This record gives sequence, C-alpha cells and structure tokens, in this order.
Amino acid sequence: MPVNDMAVSLRISSYFTEPSRQKYLFYLICLLYVIGTSIVVILEPFITLPCNDDGHQSETEFLNVLYHLDKCDNIRYPILLYMTRSEAVRGRHLLMAVFFGSLIGYERRSSDRPAGISEFIYCILLQNEKW
Repeated sequence: MPVNDMAVSLRISSYFTEPSRQKYLFYLICLLYVIGTSIVVILEPFITLPCNDDGHQSETEFLNVLYHLDKCDNIRYPILLYMTRSEAVRGRHLLMAVFFGSLIGYERRSSDRPAGISEFIYCILLQNEKW
C-alpha cells in the first residue's frame, strides 16, 4: 500500500473513531430530520389538506379500473415538509418495513440465529406492499 493511500485510510478511520462537536451536531440534525419526517408521514392521513381540484374526471382512460387519478396527490404541501401525499404514503411503507425488519432482526438475534435471505425478502415485500 503506497504511503498516500495509508494517509487517506488513516484520515478516514480517524474520522469515524474520534468524537467531535461538529459530528455530534451533524448527527443531531440528521436525527431530528428523520424523527420530524417520520412524525409528518405518520400523521398525514389525519391532516386535511387543501386542494383546488374541481372533482372533474380526467379525459384519460386507464385500463386499470382500480386506478384513481387524483391531482391533489402530486401537490407539495408545506405542512408535509414539502412532500406530496404519494411520497408520504411511500414513507409510511418504508417506516413499516424498517419496523417489521427490526422486529424480525431482534427475534432472530435473541435466539442466536442469523437472518437469512427469506427474512430480507419479507422486509422488501412489506415495503412494497400496498397497505
């Protein structure tokens, strides 16, 4: 390993091992963002959002009769931290996948069994499932 590569790897490893106020502040900001976004995503179904849709149907015909085109689903709202309703739904799916994946991981770890590929597939399917 050349000397220059060793210096870079030493700098990178020291970044992760040495605590500093700047890193703690950055981690705190990231944590607050994730918690705030999670709260907004969870509370979105209970918030009434203004929409200027007149209720008229789209001229576009879809082959899937269960598909409902709503213009309000693609509007960014400040109360949702500038997310759309569709993004909030995906965020809820992602939170549920993380929660159930953690639950599976905890159960597997408590019984000293490693998680296999089937558990990871379950988590992926949970995230993509329409709730």
